[in-house]
Amino acid sequence: MAAKSSDTLIPTHPTAQRLLDAAMRSMDTDGEAGLRVDAVVAEAGVTIPVLYHHFGNREGLVRAAHVARLQRDLDSRIAEFAAVMAGVDDRESLITTFDNILAAVATVSDERFVRVNVLGATYGRPDLQAEVAAMQRRAWERVAEHLVEPQRRGWVKADLDLVEFVGWLFGMFVGRVLIDIQGPAMSPEAWDDYTRSALYTVLLGEVPPRAGQG
Repeated sequence: MAAKSSDTLIPTHPTAQRLLDAAMRSMDTDGEAGLRVDAVVAEAGVTIPVLYHHFGNREGLVRAAHVARLQRDLDSRIAEFAAVMAGVDDRESLITTFDNILAAVATVSDERFVRVNVLGATYGRPDLQAEVAAMQRRAWERVAEHLVEPQRRGWVKADLDLVEFVGWLFGMFVGRVLIDIQGPAMSPEAWDDYTRSALYTVLLGEVPPRAGQG
């Protein structure tokens, strides 16, 4: 089997990347169960033995695709967070930024479903579970870096563990999928209110009024 990167289950060869891209497109559309090896190799322009050389078997390809899909989602979200945090220059703009993030989270998100799908796929796959856990931890640390300066300036609670806070926040946001699938059976507004209250209580030690409410 071709060499893999030391940090992931993903081989680094360009041919492996073509196979991986094709597998990710298939899984994004049809889920893990809908991935067909013959269709993947045809799209990548290779043969089945080449796929086995890079990934071992279909299971190896599926696991690598799950990791790559999650990394794609995490990288996108972290880049967006870094961009908005670059404009934070006081406590009020920090609050505005997090209110905007909460508003974005309140919309139905394909990325959130991908995250849940990948997390569910770790069940019974210890190596995938370990890789996903490590990826999540690295993501928390990357996000937390952007809260160090606000904490230093006193806009964030001084005793807050930023990495653990981000991990909790990720979990809360992923949990929003329950509202996405329940529709009118659950109240999105109530979830949003509870989430905002919890977030600011943890982050600031108090819940600030919403914009326009004094």
